[in-house]
Amino acid sequence: MNILQEKAGSWGAEIPAGLTATEGRLYTLRDNANPDIFRQLVVEFRQWMKDEGFDNKPLIISEYGVLMPSDYLADDIPSGDQMVIDFMRASFDFLVNAKDPTLGYPADANRLVQQWLWYSLNDQPFDPATGRGSNGALFSHLDPRQITKFGVAFRDCVCVLLATPTPGPTKTSTPTPTATPLHCPEPANNAREGACGPIMPNVTYRSYISSTNDPRDWFYFDMATWHTIEAWLTNIAQGCDYDLYLRDANGNHIITSPNPGNADEHILWGPVAAGRYYLVVVSINHTWSASVPYALRASFGQAALPTSTPTLGPTVWGPHKLYLPVIVKRHCSQGHECWQASDTATRVHSRTRTPVPLATRTPVVPTDSRAPVPLA
Repeated sequence: MNILQEKAGSWGAEIPAGLTATEGRLYTLRDNANPDIFRQLVVEFRQWMKDEGFDNKPLIISEYGVLMPSDYLADDIPSGDQMVIDFMRASFDFLVNAKDPTLGYPADANRLVQQWLWYSLNDQPFDPATGRGSNGALFSHLDPRQITKFGVAFRDCVCVLLATPTPGPTKTSTPTPTATPLHCPEPANNAREGACGPIMPNVTYRSYISSTNDPRDWFYFDMATWHTIEAWLTNIAQGCDYDLYLRDANGNHIITSPNPGNADEHILWGPVAAGRYYLVVVSINHTWSASVPYALRASFGQAALPTSTPTLGPTVWGPHKLYLPVIVKRHCSQGHECWQASDTATRVHSRTRTPVPLATRTPVVPTDSRAPVPLA
């Protein structure tokens, strides 16, 4: 399942054999990673199943993902990569949770989809010269032992899906955290090494950008388990413009809330792995206020993970099967080591699927700056 335009003689899915139409649905290159269109197509297919009398059957998406290269999706490769990751997260969330009492599968609590597989495990990146390859591979094509940024995102999503609460005693009510002043030494907290913290979840901290020599304030927190990070920056002084940044343990940028003026800032990111993270309040255009403190609050509550080590192969989460990639080492001729993807996961469920090279499935995607390539 891929979001591709239907147009004769052009890139995309072409027109099915036997039809006289020259075009059907027309999508842009960026639509290939559009989660809203993905949701729409799933619902429409479930509607078709109902109309044809297949509503009491499970729906299995045997392959889906993002085919377009990242620089086709956005103005630069990092932005395109993030579109792929966002599409993965949004589609996983939809596939796990989407239900409809009239369209869903009754035996699965009316969920729309029962099984799905992300493409690909380690297909090669798109090569304009050959028209082969795709985007979103979980492991490197050249070295399947090397996980990609898409593989990390896949791992993070699956770990959260597998999280199960640990039974414990009945909780007693506790007071809601109140605003707490935070005194941080200046100018030390202008840099990561002098960051204030650790800040606590769901507690409001107040501080100042107090002069032109105080361009930013760093805060840190330590997260013990996988979880989503959410943060709010409010009460920004009139006439000031502050942005809110989220950075990883090494200070690398993750995401920014860049609202203009003194509008509130908000970040929602994840789920992400355990570790140290930083929130940075940054003054824009040297604006500051020594009399009105901003308010910073973050939410990163704890989510318990299973204590046992997951087994290789398919892992069952509720009634769903999440197919996790398995890489196996085999010995080839002349003593060389060969690495390849195992089909163990799909064999367990008697649903072996061998990926077909992209050139035999999907035409090459031209853009205005790239000469069209004949359809494979």
